[in-house]
Amino acid sequence: KQYLHASGYHVMDLCASPINAYMGSIPTASHSTSASTASATNLSFLDKDDTPNHFCSAFPDTDTYFGSLGSVLEFNPEMVYSSSTIVTDGKPLLLTLDVPYDEDLCEQMFLKLVADMERLQTEIKAGEQGSNARPRAVDYVLVLPLWWDVPMMCEKQLFVSSSDELSRATPEERKAALDSILQKRNSVLREGHTIPYEWPHRLAAAARQEWVCFDGVFVGGAYEYFCTSTNKCLRDVTATEVIGLAQPRERQVSSDKGEDKHDPSLKELLSCFYKNKHYVHDESEAEAMNGK
Repeated sequence: KQYLHASGYHVMDLCASPINAYMGSIPTASHSTSASTASATNLSFLDKDDTPNHFCSAFPDTDTYFGSLGSVLEFNPEMVYSSSTIVTDGKPLLLTLDVPYDEDLCEQMFLKLVADMERLQTEIKAGEQGSNARPRAVDYVLVLPLWWDVPMMCEKQLFVSSSDELSRATPEERKAALDSILQKRNSVLREGHTIPYEWPHRLAAAARQEWVCFDGVFVGGAYEYFCTSTNKCLRDVTATEVIGLAQPRERQVSSDKGEDKHDPSLKELLSCFYKNKHYVHDESEAEAMNGK
């Protein structure tokens, strides 16, 4: 989230707990604001160690005391752009959903997301026809425990640590390993008394090829899970899926000090970030995806 914030997005957390909203300081070299010259009043929330980023939570009745702006199920992205409290500085909005390990809450959250995406799609079409103004930019990053089979129209990429045996496997072996991992992980929700969840297929249908720009599966010791009960990062305890959803739009150009700057590309940023984080994935798959 720090990386995306420093790359031109205004990052806001949905379904965050207060402890996850404290992001710490962004390295000076990766941010346009110099720590030595910027005043405290000009620093964004992500620049302050002792101030949480703006967030909406699943439990606003208790989290409001710690800075939650309200329920994630009632959040309206347009509210951010019109808010006097949240200053985006002209940056496009990026909403991160680091979902809890709660199937029922995930169902409610993602059906809300589906409704928001469908509404945006309707507004985009109206804007193209000239009957309405185009909607404000809103992109999403979803971080999910690898329990559900979310059939996005984007080939999933397997990311493993460089020390993992799969890092030396052939593309065919990696594909078979990914299929096996997905089948094993998805079986968790099919054990015992099962409850049908419709959000995985409805989200994929709403995203289509126009929205989804990244779908990565992370396994192995390189991925750390932050355990709030111990306040420490743990390894080898979970597998995670990260999905990037970029609102279909023309990338806007703004001028800053005589230099033209484009809206950030979520696809390029996520691909670059994970490629440089010592994860190993199949380069041929990534190149094929970039060519789509």
